[in-house]
Amino acid sequence: MTHLGRAVGRRPAPARRVEVLAINSSSRNCSSLRSILMHTNWIVDWAADFREAMNFLESRPVAVVVCPAEMSGASWKDLLAAVVDFPNPPKVIIYAEDAANDLWIDILTLGGYDFLALPFVREEVLRTISLASRQRNDDARRKQQLTAASVA
Repeated sequence: MTHLGRAVGRRPAPARRVEVLAINSSSRNCSSLRSILMHTNWIVDWAADFREAMNFLESRPVAVVVCPAEMSGASWKDLLAAVVDFPNPPKVIIYAEDAANDLWIDILTLGGYDFLALPFVREEVLRTISLASRQRNDDARRKQQLTAASVA
């Protein structure tokens, strides 16, 4: 697993820090995604497959997971099932070359956050990850408020 850390790009990076885990076993998609994400102030970690991703997620929570529809050792459905019971589960974004409506509908129906079509479009990747992180933070805040209200 590699870590990008903080990279300074040509464009100003978003003020908010986003923690992202990208699962990718394809060198072509990995380099494309890496080139987009390296110009942010986000913390980006990489996992080669499902098992490596789960080991990482069990030791350190992240806001967003970006994974291929098909990955070594499991599918995106397995990932969604594995993180659903986390105290503050990450938002999962799935990508694939086939932008079929059926896949997109399955992703949303089964609890995925969104779908990205390949090849990656920089603005779409950054927007989708930013919104997913914001939604996860809103969900966590709502959960804390409900917990505080039920204790009071």
